Amino acid sequence: QNFTAQAEANTQIEVKNTAGEVIGSGSTDSMGNVSGYFYQVYLHGEELTFVVVDRAGNRSTEVKQNALIDDIAPNAIENIIFNENGQNFTAQAEANTQIEVKNAVGEIVGSGYVDGAGNVSGYLYQVYLHGEELTFVVVDRAGNRSTEVKQNALIDD
Repeated sequence: QNFTAQAEANTQIEVKNTAGEVIGSGSTDSMGNVSGYFYQVYLHGEELTFVVVDRAGNRSTEVKQNALIDDIAPNAIENIIFNENGQNFTAQAEANTQIEVKNAVGEIVGSGYVDGAGNVSGYLYQVYLHGEELTFVVVDRAGNRSTEVKQNALIDD
């Protein structure tokens, strides 16, 4: 979601999508180093247009640049540990991704998030304490999906 570049010192950067909507902005320091931010993630090669705007409101010519392309699936979730309450789980996965949990018929029954160190904190929408088979998938910011990992819930008879 961030970008860097070089431009005229002490100016602002405006970023637009192909529809002309502003989708990011940035600014330059006194050395012309740009630091900018996109309002959402762009990881599918989208065409973006950058314009430098000085303090007088003068606009540079447009510079078109394609966003990065992330089409690599994340690694599968690892080390799934269910809490004895039957509703929480921890694990390891690619940093800054999401976890999707499905039941045996494919319904989403839980989710989780992964912090910057790859630690998963997850929650199941109901209690699973009868050895039910659950399927875990890691989904990255570009929407790429890992291979599925099946694991049975705890059994508490």
